[in-house]
Amino acid sequence: MKRYSPRTVKTYCYWIHYLIRFNGLRHLASMGGSEVKAFLEHLAVQRHVAAATQNQASEALFLLSAVLREALPAYVAHWAEAWTWAFSHATAPTCACGDERLPSKR
Repeated sequence: MKRYSPRTVKTYCYWIHYLIRFNGLRHLASMGGSEVKAFLEHLAVQRHVAAATQNQASEALFLLSAVLREALPAYVAHWAEAWTWAFSHATAPTCACGDERLPSKR
C-alpha cells in the first residue's frame, strides 16, 4: 500500500463519509456497485463537480475497496466504466486584441 500525505488521507476520508451519508448511513458492507454508481453520478449530474473532483472521489472509494477487500466488490469489478463521468471543461486561450487591451501606464 502506498503512503499518502495527511491531506490526501483527510480528503479521502471526506469522500468516504460523504458516500455513507449519501446512502442513508448504511454500512459499507451492505453497499454494492449500484449505490457507488448512484453516488458518483450524483456528483456529476446534480452537484456538477469537475471531472478531477469526481476522479478524486472515485480514487478514494477504490482505495477503500482495496483496503477492505470486501466492502464494494461490484465496484472493484467495473470501477471505470460503471458511471457517468463529469465533463472536463477545456478553456480556450484568450488574448486581448486591438481595442480590448488595457492602456499601459507609461
